Amino acid sequence: MLKRSILLTLAALLLFTAAYAGAAEKEKSAPAPWQGLDFAPELKGTPERIIPLFPQSLSLIYLFNEQKSVVGMPFTKINVSLHKGGFFSQTDRAVMLKKDIGYPGMPNIESLIGFKPDLIITPSNFHMKANGFLDRLKIPQLRVHGTFSTSGHWLEAVENFGKIVNKEEMAKKYIDYFNSTFDMVRGRVKNAASARRIKAAHLVKSGSKYIAYGQKSSFVKSFLNDIGCEVLGFAGAGNAETPLSQEELLEFDPDYIFIESVTHAAGKAKVELSEGYWEKLSAYKNGGIYFVPVDDETCFLTGWYFNLAAPLGILWTAKTIYPEQFKDIDIEKEADKFYRDFLNVDRRKMLSANDLLKQPAEK
Repeated sequence: MLKRSILLTLAALLLFTAAYAGAAEKEKSAPAPWQGLDFAPELKGTPERIIPLFPQSLSLIYLFNEQKSVVGMPFTKINVSLHKGGFFSQTDRAVMLKKDIGYPGMPNIESLIGFKPDLIITPSNFHMKANGFLDRLKIPQLRVHGTFSTSGHWLEAVENFGKIVNKEEMAKKYIDYFNSTFDMVRGRVKNAASARRIKAAHLVKSGSKYIAYGQKSSFVKSFLNDIGCEVLGFAGAGNAETPLSQEELLEFDPDYIFIESVTHAAGKAKVELSEGYWEKLSAYKNGGIYFVPVDDETCFLTGWYFNLAAPLGILWTAKTIYPEQFKDIDIEKEADKFYRDFLNVDRRKMLSANDLLKQPAEK
C-alpha cells in the first residue's frame, strides 16, 4: 500500500513538472505576451500592500507616488543610495526599511507570501520561477514589459496601474505629456528628414561588455526608429541580448552612438573609449558619441532612456541630432519641470548632490 502511495506521489510530481516546463517553454516562445492585471477578481479595492518584484516596475511606483504602499523591494537587483538630495532621499526616505523580496529570476517565496500582498508587479515577457506558485495562490499580478518593449507598451502599463490605484488623472497627465512630446518631435524630424536616414547605435554598458542587440534596449530602439533613425539591431530588437560585435559596428558605421552607463543593478559603470576600433568610426571622428543623461547616477530610474524619463530622452536625442529644428527647446527647463510635475523632486538639488559623489570617470 505504501509502495503504491509513493508511486502515485512520484507520478503526480512528474506530471506537475512536465506541465510547468511546458507552460514555461510556451511562455518563452510567445512573440508578444500581453500585459495587464491577472486574477483581477481577487483584488479587493485599491491595493494597500504592493510588491514591485520586477525592478523596472519601480517607475510606476514613484510616478504614482505609491511608495508608502510598497512592503517589499527587489534590493537584490537595484542600487539604492540615500545621499542627501538624491532621488531616493527626496522621494522615499524609508525605502531601506522595506524587506528584500528577490527578483523575478530568484524570488523569495517565503517573504512574498508572508507580506500578504494585495498586488505583485511581475514581468510579462519572460517566465519566472514563481509564476506557477503565485498563479495557484491567485495573488493579483500586474504584468508589465519594462524596457523590453515599446513606448506603447509602457503607456499601457501606466494606464493600467493608474486604474488599479485609482489615479487615472495622473495616468492621463503623464500619457498626454509623453504623447504630445513625441508627436512634436516626430513632426519636426519629419520636416528635417534628408535623403539619407541618420544611422544611430544604442549601447548599454553591462559589466565589461557593451550590449547592442536584443531585448535590453528594444524600448530605446523603438523610439529611435520612430524619430527617423536607422537603428543598429532594430530588426532583432526582440531577440535575446548579445554583446557588441566590433565587426558589425564597423560595418554599420553609425553617425551617432548613444551609450547608457547606469544600470539598475550597479549604478554608474566605468566607460572607456580607448579601444583602437572606436577611432575608426564616423561617430568618433565627428564627435557623435554621447552618454545618455542621468540625473542621479546612483538611480537608474533617472536615466533619460529609461521608461520613466523617456520623454526627456526623446527631446534630448532629437535636439542632439537636429539642433536647428529644436533650438527653441530648453532641455534643462523641460527636465526641471518634468521632475517637479510628475515626481515632486527638485532636480537642481539632485544634480548638485550628485556632483559631490565620487564616480568612476568617463573617458
